[in-house]
Amino acid sequence: MDVNRILESLRQIRLKLQFRMDADEEEEEEPKKVPQGHANTRLPYGLCKSEGIDTTGMTPREAWEAYEGKTGVSPDQAYKEHFGGKGEKKEPDNNGDPKRKPWKKGDPIKSAEEYYDAADEKNRIYKEFVTRFTPAVERAESAAEYGGLKDAFGLTEEEEEKWVKTLNDVNDIKVAMDEHLGLPARNNAPKYVTSKTGGSISDCANGAQLFHYMEKTHGVKIDESLRHDITDIGTLKGMMTGYEKMANEFPDIKSVVGNIVPDTAGWMCYNWADHHVGVTVSHFTNRDEMQRKIDNAGKDHTWINGATPETLMVHEMAHALERYIVENCGEYDDDIRIDKDRFKVYGANGRETCAVASSRDYEAKKITDNAFKAYKKMPEYEGLNVVKTMFRNVSHYAATNRAEMLAEAFHDVAINGGNAHPLSRLIRDRAIRRLRTVIRNKKAREAVNGGQS
Repeated sequence: MDVNRILESLRQIRLKLQFRMDADEEEEEEPKKVPQGHANTRLPYGLCKSEGIDTTGMTPREAWEAYEGKTGVSPDQAYKEHFGGKGEKKEPDNNGDPKRKPWKKGDPIKSAEEYYDAADEKNRIYKEFVTRFTPAVERAESAAEYGGLKDAFGLTEEEEEKWVKTLNDVNDIKVAMDEHLGLPARNNAPKYVTSKTGGSISDCANGAQLFHYMEKTHGVKIDESLRHDITDIGTLKGMMTGYEKMANEFPDIKSVVGNIVPDTAGWMCYNWADHHVGVTVSHFTNRDEMQRKIDNAGKDHTWINGATPETLMVHEMAHALERYIVENCGEYDDDIRIDKDRFKVYGANGRETCAVASSRDYEAKKITDNAFKAYKKMPEYEGLNVVKTMFRNVSHYAATNRAEMLAEAFHDVAINGGNAHPLSRLIRDRAIRRLRTVIRNKKAREAVNGGQS
């Protein structure tokens, strides 16, 4: 005899008897108001569990009856309360647990269930972005960092806003997930922007947008490593604001400023040989530590008190201003060559044209001496020479050499304005006069020589 066939027959008989019993009960009683379309059968079990009702072996119908018997809440009422509206076929997002509401973007993640909800949402919306921009997903993300998505892919403003929002939503969810796991804050996480932003440095929301703005507006390229290593956007904006103020006031000097690159000389440096502005990244990676060191340098008079990343960049751009004068004054003709290792200026006979160590000092000495002659006639004159005057009243760094003296004069005025030391103001004024004379003479030579200076 086939045992399996006998067991199957008994199971069928049991199901028929159960069906008849249910039918008889329905004839005797008013039908229970179980909401139409409550296809999700997890809800009654979750509700019973919340009330401490054991549902082992119960059908969904039996679970509903047990829940109503204890709470007095009908299935229809329960369904409406938890899924919103009578008869709505709304898939629950809480795994049948009435105590857990679905996670929403912007809320902190407090449980493993919410973490998986967040991961599902992140994957869902990012998949939409990938589907739209395949096979150029990375290029689209990169463009969205500086507000270039619209132009790069020919989008309308509405489309651009949609996809930028999508990327930022993905980012926000990642941040929330990291916080839940106790991971370090994503300080350098991309912030995606539309083409409507970025009309000025203050508008720039992230390093990518700031660097794009600087290249587009001033033609200066900034090494990508700076924005990845210097994660504080305020520090980067400060540096670029210093550059922009000098570039706007003296646009001609941009021709002798190359890229802004990582370096290891001091805090910042202007490389006389290749025109680049160097930034020692390690000094700027921690904003609080950076400011502490700057403040200490101001207190002990190494630097001018009140320095910032912005004013430090002004100092370096003053070196570029002097370099422009050296290259374009026309006083050396073709007989002058610059030794890129020692920065010495040589005449046609091979002898140094001045007693100082470099062309930088040569130009700076003329400018600072000229300013000092005027300063000696002022009531503020203390009877000291130019070096000791700057050492005592401006900064110790200003007394390093004449090139640094000139740059620190610009730095002093950038920090203190009209309250800068009178000699600093005079040096800056004489440097600007010299620059304007050089530009004027250069244009005159070009007019005579058909564009050649």
